[in-house]
Amino acid sequence: GAGVGVALGLTLGGSNGKGGSGVSQSTADENEALSGEDAVPPPQQDETVEGTPSPSPVVTASVPAPELTRPPTTRAPVAETSTTTTKAPVADISLTAEEKEQIALSILETAIPSSSYAALTSDPESVPNQALDWVLNRDAYPYDWAGLSSDPIDETAKTDLLQRYVLGGLFLGTGGDGWNGGRGWMTSDDVCTWWGIECGSEDVIQARANNGQGDDGDGEVWRKLQSDRTVTKIVLVDNALSGFLPEDLSALPSLTAIEMHENRLRGTIPSSIFELAELDTLFLDANRLEGEISPDIAKLTKLRRLTLNDNRFVGTIPTEIGQTTT
Repeated sequence: GAGVGVALGLTLGGSNGKGGSGVSQSTADENEALSGEDAVPPPQQDETVEGTPSPSPVVTASVPAPELTRPPTTRAPVAETSTTTTKAPVADISLTAEEKEQIALSILETAIPSSSYAALTSDPESVPNQALDWVLNRDAYPYDWAGLSSDPIDETAKTDLLQRYVLGGLFLGTGGDGWNGGRGWMTSDDVCTWWGIECGSEDVIQARANNGQGDDGDGEVWRKLQSDRTVTKIVLVDNALSGFLPEDLSALPSLTAIEMHENRLRGTIPSSIFELAELDTLFLDANRLEGEISPDIAKLTKLRRLTLNDNRFVGTIPTEIGQTTT
């Protein structure tokens, strides 16, 4: 059938509200106003608040697409303890610390970007190295080392390790100790119970939010609730995140949504983000991101919702954005 055009509510660049097909560079006045890393991001201009008209026009890519208004900001839901997934005990296996490290490195070598793996193996102070150190030496989660060392590898065990490594790196690299909300993070609890993390398909997410209610009558949703622990959404809105977006998010291939708007993230958007084939929502507005927006964004063929306004981008809006369709 015919493709569905991507709805993009874009006012890329600074907060001066100027129209045009490009993204203007920050002026000297804006740089002065934004001096210091603790500066508060400028107010959003693309979001529609009920009863109040948007104060500035929407700038879209050259390919016509309907205007998008991001839903009102809400903090990420906290998983209820009544639906906490518990992991069955795994078979005990006697491995040395060095053997576990080699197993983890062999998995990460093919799962994360090469630049991240290089930092992991060469820089003890890097976020990837700190994340792996947490996994191997401080995380009390019962990793299935028997499954991780088997041939072929146990995919559930591999997913567990990758998800905890990536999310641990996200916490460590964005000032997690200073987040507004971080219930469950860096504990031995299943990552699906951590603040702002959602796992599984939409029906499973809804059932988890409703304390397990909403089953279809034959127990299928409840069974999924207990077994589907694949991270699909990261929702950390207005949560005081600082630092850089981690490249290693690309090691979560089932991600459908990254919602990290209204924070203090800086640097560029990692190109590895554009490898997330299932991503349909990317909200990064009201941060301190900079540089040009890569035309590789066109790789996100399922992208439907995108907000990048109120950052420090330069250059023009890639026409490839209009080519992202479902």
